[in-house]
Amino acid sequence: TKLSDVEALMRIREDFKGYMSMEFVAFPQSGIMKSPGVADYMAQALDMGVEYIGGLDPQGFDNDRKGHLDVLFALAEKTGKPIDIHLHEPGQMGLASIKEIIVRGKALGMKDKITLSHAFSLGQISESELNAVLADMADLGVRVIGTAPGNVGFPPIEPLLNAGILYAAANDNIQDMWSPWGDGDQLQRAKTFAYSANYRADAPLMRPFEMITRIPAQHINLPNHGLEHLKEGNAANLVVLEASDVPAAVLYTPPRKLVLKDGIIIGRDGKSAIPQKI
Repeated sequence: TKLSDVEALMRIREDFKGYMSMEFVAFPQSGIMKSPGVADYMAQALDMGVEYIGGLDPQGFDNDRKGHLDVLFALAEKTGKPIDIHLHEPGQMGLASIKEIIVRGKALGMKDKITLSHAFSLGQISESELNAVLADMADLGVRVIGTAPGNVGFPPIEPLLNAGILYAAANDNIQDMWSPWGDGDQLQRAKTFAYSANYRADAPLMRPFEMITRIPAQHINLPNHGLEHLKEGNAANLVVLEASDVPAAVLYTPPRKLVLKDGIIIGRDGKSAIPQKI
């Protein structure tokens, strides 16, 4: 069926329960307006337990900003679920989409429930335009997830973090058809952001580290995550590695000695330690 992949992912999530947590996005990979029936499939996927409503370049891909956003926000109003929209649209096109998303989000009271993935346009507009839209984004609690690609302008770290935007770093791919430049290693992604921002001192190197730890946890409302919560009594969800300090970890991306999920060792010396029966 058209929802067989969703069904498979649900089974995988159940199989790995206790070893890792997963959340899913009903993502319209080939658009909504260009792909008849996709809106209905998205609604069904949300009913099956998918957590996020996905979107993709309402103007740049679907060539119908209004129609695309009509679908996303109608689903949000019906289900109460948050939106995660992949926005590759450049410059003024992307800025116009962001402004419209903010207007609609405010109308529905979607405080802290909208994420912009990529949001390349935020790195391709004037400083005054950026400051203005960041103020509106911060007011609505719009989050951003970036990948620091090497070929296009992307949201700058300092202006977003200084504006109070929850700007997380992530992998767009793990060596898939889009690009070979990805392996799922979040520490490597922090290094990519640090390199792109030309960070050379300890204090700034802490920022991309926050973008792969505390800030992503805030994105999905995980409490007690970050170095300040590394204390007795909190859940043992952590990564152990050998480094003199955090900046050194970002610079040298050492192998992970241990990876723990709720106190269970799921990774050791860079390899999976999840039981084979899974």
